[in-house]
Amino acid sequence: MPAAMKSFASTTAVALQIAGSASGVPYLGAAGEILGHIIVACDSVTVNKKKAKAIKDKCTQLQGLLAEEQSKVDGTESSEHVSEAIVALDGIRSRMSRVARAKSWELWKSGSLDATLERCKQDLDLTQEKLNLKTQLTLVAGQQHLRNKTDSIEDAILDLRDHLRTIVNSGRLPREVETSLRNVESDTNTGYVQLMEAGQRGVRGLKLSTSTPSSLIIASEETASPTSSPGPSRGGSKDTHDLERLEDTLYKFHVKTGTLPANKVLNEEIVKVGELPIAGGVYSDIWPGMWLGHKKVALKALRNTKADDPRAQARFVREVTMWAELSHEHILPFFGIVTGIGKHIHMVSPWQENGNILVYVESHKHTNRLGLIKGAAAGLQYLHEKKIVHGNVKCTNILVTDKGEACISDFGMSKLVEEVTATSASATLTQQDGSTRWLAPELIMGEISSPTLRTDTYSFGMTVLELVTGKHPYAEKRNYLQVIQLIGKGQVPQRPEEIRDDKVWQFLLKCWQHEAKRPSMAEVNAELEILL
Repeated sequence: MPAAMKSFASTTAVALQIAGSASGVPYLGAAGEILGHIIVACDSVTVNKKKAKAIKDKCTQLQGLLAEEQSKVDGTESSEHVSEAIVALDGIRSRMSRVARAKSWELWKSGSLDATLERCKQDLDLTQEKLNLKTQLTLVAGQQHLRNKTDSIEDAILDLRDHLRTIVNSGRLPREVETSLRNVESDTNTGYVQLMEAGQRGVRGLKLSTSTPSSLIIASEETASPTSSPGPSRGGSKDTHDLERLEDTLYKFHVKTGTLPANKVLNEEIVKVGELPIAGGVYSDIWPGMWLGHKKVALKALRNTKADDPRAQARFVREVTMWAELSHEHILPFFGIVTGIGKHIHMVSPWQENGNILVYVESHKHTNRLGLIKGAAAGLQYLHEKKIVHGNVKCTNILVTDKGEACISDFGMSKLVEEVTATSASATLTQQDGSTRWLAPELIMGEISSPTLRTDTYSFGMTVLELVTGKHPYAEKRNYLQVIQLIGKGQVPQRPEEIRDDKVWQFLLKCWQHEAKRPSMAEVNAELEILL
C-alpha cells in the first residue's frame, strides 16, 4: 500500500475516533477505519477505475454523514445506527480488499470485477439510505418528545393558575393571591418562580384559615405516604378537597418545570414522618418528611438553633435563599426551612434513597470509587468558585442521586451554625470526635477558628481515603484524642493496603500538605481526571 494512502486511511480513522469519543458514539472510530480501508482499496484498483472512484466518493460522503449523525442525536441512538452500518461496511471492505490484492485484469476478464464493484456500490447506497432514514426518524421522535414535554408543562401551568383563581373567586383565599397571579410573567424561569410563590401562598392561606398547620403534625409512616393527604381533616370537606387538589397541582407543576419552592419558610407545606430521627451528624438529627403530601424530603433538625429565635430564622432564610440560586448537578438543592416543628430549625432538602456515598459503594461493589467521588470534587470546585466553603467534607455529607451521581450536601453549614450560635466551627466540629479525623491541622490545633477553601481540600483527601478503604481516617486509633495528638505532630494516615497505585497515594499526600502548598479544588479535580 502506498505511503500516502496509508496516511490518508490513518488520518480518517483517527479523526472519526476522536469524534466518536467526543460524542459518546463508540463505533464511530471503527466505521471510520473501515471506510479508510475501502478508500485505499479503491485507489489500488487498476481496471474499471471509474466505478472504483464512484465507490471511493460514496465512502467519502458516508464519512460526512457519520460525522453529521453524531452531532444530531445522542450517543446511545447513534451507536445503534452506526453499529448496524458497520456490519454492511465490513462486508464491502472484505470484497474490496480481495479486489485490491488480486490481479484486476484477470478479474475483469472473468467478469467478476464489474459484478463485485457494482455490488459494493449498491451496498454503500443502501447503507447510506438506512442511516439517513434512521436519523430522520430519531429526530422526528425527539421533536415529538419535546412537543409532548412542552404541552405537559403548559397543562401543569394552566391547572395551577385555574385552580388558584377558582379558590380566590370562591372567597376562600385572599385577593392578594389573585394579584400575584396577574403579576406572573410569561412562561420563563422567572414566571415559574412567581407562579410557585402564588401556589405556596394558596396552600398557606387554606391551611391557616382552617385548622392547625400540618407542619406541627408528626405523622406515622403509614399516614404520610406519597399518595396520602399530609394531615387530618382541615375544617370541612370543601376546604379539604381544595387543599388536596392545590397541593396536587402545585406538586405536578414542580415536577414538570423543576421549580423549587420560592418561599423558603415551608411551615404549612411540610410533614415530619415518624417519632424518631433516622440519622444524625455533627450539627443535626435527620428525619424523613413529606412536602405537599407527595415528595419525600430530608428534615435536618439543627440542635443548637432555636426555632423561635427571629435572628436565627432571618439568617437561615437569607442563607438558604442564596443557596437556592446555586445550580450544579453535583450539588444537593435546598428547598427551605421549617420553624414550626418542635424547638429547632429544620433544613429541608430532597430525599436521596441511595444514601451517602459510603453506604452506596457497600451495596454497589463494582463501582469505580474514584470515578464516583470525582463528581463530588466537581461540586466542591463549583462551591469554591462561588466563594462558598463547605467546612465539613466527609462521606456522610456526600449523597448519591437516583442516577448514581455523587452530590455535595450540608455545604456552608459550619459557617452558618457558627454565626447563629456564636461558637467557633472548629470547636463544634471536634466535639466527641464529630469530624476530627477529617479536619485540617490548622483547625485542630486552633490556628484558625473557621474552615477555609484549603481546609476543604485537606478534608476531601481524607474523604477519598475513607471511600477507598471503607474506614474512617486513622482507623487504627479508636480514641479521637490520640488522633488529635498525631495530627498535632504532623503525621498523616498510614498508607492502607487498598491503595496500591503510587499515583493515587501521592495525590492524597498533596491534599494533606501544609495549607500554603495544598492544591485548589480545581487542581484536585484536574488530577483526578488524569488518575481515571
